[in-house]
Amino acid sequence: MLFKEPVRYTDILTSRNLSCIKRSTGGYETAPVLIAISHRNQPKLLVRALNSAFDQTLVEKKIAQIVILDDQSDCPWLENLEDILAHPSITILKANTVFKTLNPAPAKRFIQPK
Repeated sequence: MLFKEPVRYTDILTSRNLSCIKRSTGGYETAPVLIAISHRNQPKLLVRALNSAFDQTLVEKKIAQIVILDDQSDCPWLENLEDILAHPSITILKANTVFKTLNPAPAKRFIQPK
């Protein structure tokens, strides 16, 4: 049986306005693996997910970067978790969904394999 190389996506898959709050450093910014954690107003569960990610061998070897997507949280989680978020493997993105109508069409997915 022949195995294909995984498809790599180069286009943005969401219509959200993303802004970068913090970028990873110390060699993690070029890591080939991403551990993505979405989050909204649940800092205790975020800490649990981060601790699990930190325990992964890929993070320890700088093969994986942790990306947190904050989906419009309105609690002060950044300030409350400042120590754990200082880890160099973490990138934090903030999403701001902007709908111009009451019944927005679903976001189109533009996927183009590399």
